[in-house]
Amino acid sequence: MKTLTIFLAGFMISMVPQEPNINKIDWILGTWANPSNNEKRQAFEIWEKVSDTKYKGIGFTLKGGDTTFVERLEIIEKEGNLFYVADVAHNKAPVFFKFTTISDTLFICENPVHDFPKEIAYRRDGNNLYAHVSDGKRKIDFGFRRVVE
Repeated sequence: MKTLTIFLAGFMISMVPQEPNINKIDWILGTWANPSNNEKRQAFEIWEKVSDTKYKGIGFTLKGGDTTFVERLEIIEKEGNLFYVADVAHNKAPVFFKFTTISDTLFICENPVHDFPKEIAYRRDGNNLYAHVSDGKRKIDFGFRRVVE
């Protein structure tokens, strides 16, 4: 009977939903530059840890020294879930993408009601960071190389 009680207690604990662990994606932290950057065009993403429940990022593109694109980014834990939040000029408000996959080298977030993108994915391979945004029909890929941790 004691063995059954211990088994059932362990089983019930394993059934409790696990809280998202933002620390699984510490690998995104740092400064990332597009490897094809040149004097005419440069693209960057910079990620920093703000707290145990929030990472802050910025993505930007420079052309001829002028900033031509900026997106303010966050990864937050909210209501027991992880969200990637993108704030870009052409959207009226920040757009939330819910994490659907997370590992030590990959995450995927989705927002099926957003126009474009509906999915955002990041994957790290050593000092390389790959991102893609897609809506199921169209896909845009980005590549970055770590320049500062």
